[in-house]
Amino acid sequence: MIKSSNHVIVLNNIPFTIEEKKVLRELRFPPGVKTLGELREGHIASSIKNTIDTAYSLIRGRACYRTFEIKGISGDIVTISDSNSVFRGVNMVRLLKNCDYATLLVCTIGKDIVEKIEEAGKSSLADAYYLDRVSAWIIWQSRLGVLFKQRSEKMVMSRHFVMPPVMETGGWKRKARL
Repeated sequence: MIKSSNHVIVLNNIPFTIEEKKVLRELRFPPGVKTLGELREGHIASSIKNTIDTAYSLIRGRACYRTFEIKGISGDIVTISDSNSVFRGVNMVRLLKNCDYATLLVCTIGKDIVEKIEEAGKSSLADAYYLDRVSAWIIWQSRLGVLFKQRSEKMVMSRHFVMPPVMETGGWKRKARL
C-alpha cells in the first residue's frame, strides 16, 4: 500500500523473501555451502531454519521517501528546497554536485524483530546473532531496496528524467520532451 503525505511517499507491507544461500553467506559459512541441508552441524541448520521462520513472522517492511530539488552548493553544504542544511559534507557535495534532485529514503523492518533479538539475547546468544544477521540481510540485500528502486525509477521516468546507470553515484538528467 502506498500513501502520500505532503509529498512524502510511504510504502507499507513491502513483500520480501529470505534466501537460505544469502543468509548462509551473511553468516560467513564457506562459499560451498548453499543450503541448510548441506551443513554438517544439524543443530546449527535447525536453529537457522527456526530463525528464518521467526523472521518471516516478525518483519514488517516499510519505507518512506521524499525527493527534494537541489537549490545550490556552498562549501560542504548542499542546499535543498526545504532546508539549508540537510546534506552536509564533502562526500555529499561530490555525489550531488551535478544533480537537480536528491531523494531521502528511510527503510525499516519494524520494532518486533528488534525486541525479539533483545529477548533472545538473554537466553541464547547464538539465536540472537542469527536473527540479527537475518534482519540485517533483509534491510540491505533484499526486496526493500529493490522495491524502492523499482518505484523510484517509475516516478523518475514518468517525470521525463533519465536514470543514471548507478543511482548512488550520479544525478538524474532531464531529457528533452518529444
